[in-house]
Amino acid sequence: MCGGLAQVHSDFVKGKARFHHFGHISQMVSFSNNGLENLNIVNLKIGAALRSFARVLAAELLPREIRVNAVTPGPIDTPILGKMFPEKDAAAQLREKMIGMVPMKRWGTSEEIAKAVLFLAFDATFTTGAELPVDGRWSQL
Repeated sequence: MCGGLAQVHSDFVKGKARFHHFGHISQMVSFSNNGLENLNIVNLKIGAALRSFARVLAAELLPREIRVNAVTPGPIDTPILGKMFPEKDAAAQLREKMIGMVPMKRWGTSEEIAKAVLFLAFDATFTTGAELPVDGRWSQL
C-alpha cells in the first residue's frame, strides 16, 4: 500500500496526478499511535507524514468532490508474522505480547480493515481528511 501511495504522492508533486471528479481515496497508515516504544523514529515519521498527506490531499481534492481518508490498523492477523519470525516460538511470543497490549485482547483481521475502508468509501460520504483507527482501541490508551 505504501508503494502505491508513494507513487501517487510522487505523481501529485510532479503535477502528473490525474484525479477524476467524485470519488474517495483511502490510505493505510502503518500502525496506530500507541506502543511507540517498540517503533523506530523512521516508522513514526512515515506514519506522521502519511497522516498529514491524507489531510492535505483531502483539502486539495475537496473542490473536485474527492474525499480522502486514512485507516490506521493495529496488529492484523496475516501470514506476515510467520515470514518475519520463521521460528514459531518467537512468533507466538510476539503475538501473545501484542495481544496483551491491545485492549480488545485479540488481533484484527484483514476483513475488518476492508470493512473500514468500504465504510469510508461508500457510507461516510460527509467525511474527508479523517483518520479511522481500526486497532482494537490500541491508539486510545
